Amino acid sequence: MKKIITSIILCGLLVCTSVSCKNRQESDEVSQDRQLAELVNDFRGNEEFRVVNLGGLATSILKGTAGIAGKYSDDPQVTNVLKSINDVQGLNVVTYGDCEDSLKAAFNARLSGILNDDNLVMEAKDGEDVVKIYGFEDKSKDGALKDIVISVPSEGVLLCIKGSVDFNKLVELAK
Repeated sequence: MKKIITSIILCGLLVCTSVSCKNRQESDEVSQDRQLAELVNDFRGNEEFRVVNLGGLATSILKGTAGIAGKYSDDPQVTNVLKSINDVQGLNVVTYGDCEDSLKAAFNARLSGILNDDNLVMEAKDGEDVVKIYGFEDKSKDGALKDIVISVPSEGVLLCIKGSVDFNKLVELAK
């Protein structure tokens, strides 16, 4: 009887921990998204600070147009790329490389405070340039990341991809 009660308690703790981790990830995603939006809005008034937002409708139109072009392509790589971005719902591009150094440094300092190294997927260095890719695991799809952020602080570039990208399809391109 003690083994059964102990097993039930352990299973309950496991479920609670799992739900807590899932809720924490969802909370982290929402918090990061909100903080990035606030950061961009705070700097948006500067002339050298450029922002392009593509919402759901614009993204759907672009994916539809690319899909039509892909239907006429015999290249399987094009098909894989289109399938991998099928669940992308929005795109934000921020460029601030032409800003004054002090403004660029202030933006990069706040940005590094928002992006959590626990969500760092990849970092690549080329001389002084560093490209960092952050994302959250899409638990509904094996091999997919969602809410991807690509940052190149030295060049003053920030790219935010809303929705999921299936990396299994992209890996097939490298084969």
